[in-house]
Parts: sequence; structure tokens; C-alpha cells
Amino acid sequence: MPDSSRFRPALTLGATLVATALLLAACSSASTPTSTSRSSANGGGVVVKIVNFKFVPADFSVKPGETVTITNDDSVPHTFTALPHSSPFGAFDTGTINPGQTVTITAPRKPGTFGYLCTLHPFMTGALTVAG
Repeated sequence: MPDSSRFRPALTLGATLVATALLLAACSSASTPTSTSRSSANGGGVVVKIVNFKFVPADFSVKPGETVTITNDDSVPHTFTALPHSSPFGAFDTGTINPGQTVTITAPRKPGTFGYLCTLHPFMTGALTVAG
């Protein structure tokens, strides 16, 4: 009978890779919503959550002047700030949003796409599109 012990490291590595791939797939699909959340509490405006250093949703559309409610469901402070090159500087800037805090802004009244970021964590970015 052949010695199967020489195959154990390959089987263990293969099982580990499969388990890791399944875990990553489950985590990424669970944390990425596919639709924009709208709230009747803020007159139909868009709700953006900050979770795990991400804006959820990161890219969304609103009507001119519509409200955008940002809730920080993360463990650290963040901001929701317009990029200078995508709109006049200061078109919107929440300032610091502490964990558990919610702020509401009014979308620009001019149609266009406005990039934004968290000034405390510049890798956190998104785009607010004003249409209609």
C-alpha cells in the first residue's frame, strides 16, 4: 500500500486555500450592497453609511438639492468632503463625523458628478452624481 502521508501537506494546503476563498467571497458579498438606500425619514434622500473604512454606497445619484444623510457606523471618525477638482472647494464638507454620529447635507443644485473623500482617510472615496 502506498504511503499517503506524503500527500497530506498538499491536501491541507488545498483545503486551506478553498476555505479562504469561500470566506473571502462570503465577506465581500455580505458587505457590498447593490442598491442605493433611500429614507422616508429625510424626505426621500439618500442614506450613506460608513462601515469598515468604506462609504456604502460609495457611488450614488441624487436630485439637485436632495438630502444626503451620512451615518458613521465605524469605530473611528471620518469626513464626507467634496474633492476640490470635482466641484468648487467646500461644495460640501461635513467636518468630522464621530462614531455613531449622523449628519445630513444638501446635494449641490448644479447637475454633475462630484467626487468626495474622507479627509482623514483619503483612500476612502466615492462619487455623488446630481441628475435631473
